[in-house]
Amino acid sequence: MNNASSTLTHQPPAIKVYFSAISVAFQLVYLAIGAVGITGNLLALIVFLGHKPLLKRPANYYLVSQCTINLLVSILLILSIMINGNRWPKFAIVPMCHLWNSRAVFVGLFLASLYNITLMTVERYLEVVHPIKHHLKISKNKVIASIIAGTMFGVIFKLCIGCPTVKVVDGICTGASYATVAATRVVGIANFLVEYFIPIAVIAFCYARMASSLRRNLKVSQSKSAEPPRMETRITRARRNIIKTLFIVVLSFVVFTSFKEFLVTSKFLFDVVLDLTGFPYNMAQVLAYLNCCNDPFIFAIHYEEFRIGLRKLFCRVRVLPSGSTATHVNTLFK
Repeated sequence: MNNASSTLTHQPPAIKVYFSAISVAFQLVYLAIGAVGITGNLLALIVFLGHKPLLKRPANYYLVSQCTINLLVSILLILSIMINGNRWPKFAIVPMCHLWNSRAVFVGLFLASLYNITLMTVERYLEVVHPIKHHLKISKNKVIASIIAGTMFGVIFKLCIGCPTVKVVDGICTGASYATVAATRVVGIANFLVEYFIPIAVIAFCYARMASSLRRNLKVSQSKSAEPPRMETRITRARRNIIKTLFIVVLSFVVFTSFKEFLVTSKFLFDVVLDLTGFPYNMAQVLAYLNCCNDPFIFAIHYEEFRIGLRKLFCRVRVLPSGSTATHVNTLFK
């Protein structure tokens, strides 16, 4: 009995230390992802805003928005680790409990990022499949308005389903649950549809139609004996380059978020126990958070015009021994 009692006495501290080590390790990973996200997205924004040809296409406003949203997510990711959510001043405990502790704004920006990608896909679809309608109806102001609307929708939707999960009791922000099981199921279904199924279905439809249209246009151009004008070839290549870049961004988003979406949906719909401190959920979080820092790398690898802007950014003035200056192009990104 003494041995058994001794064993039971020593197990909890060991388990506690084990989970504490996992928690610290994941927090370090989150900090690293946040730091890379801030650096990469800030650099990408400088390239987009500094290279004027990138801002001539309405589609690139969505990429600017994507980098801005991911920059905010990266900042909030670091702040969520550094700020103690249990020590809000009394006058701020209620709003901060619902805005910060519920993580509604944080995950709302993630949803805004997905809808930003979806809106950009629709814009690309209109240009490829319905070029006349795109030319007549799509403008810079409408693109900016759609970006603002998509961002607001993402944050507001997450506030609506996130705020009921917390409450203030005796001046302390604590967790809460929905009033009924039926409400939990409805929230789970709505979250799955809005956060995953509907945007991905729209994106899949747009890409299927774009692929069909591009194949049809290729056959028509090949059937003509005369070669197309040089300007038309350049525009077509640039259009396909943006579509290819967007496709990789979408694919990475789906791959990195599907595991977390599966875990959250299982919790809402099937009452699967979800340990927020366990390894599976934290691993799903890591995959999801990678979306806030991988886009600049995708742009640098696959987007030709972005690479030109990146090389332009890294042009520097080299001081010659005689004291005169000369422009020196850093060839690292060539």
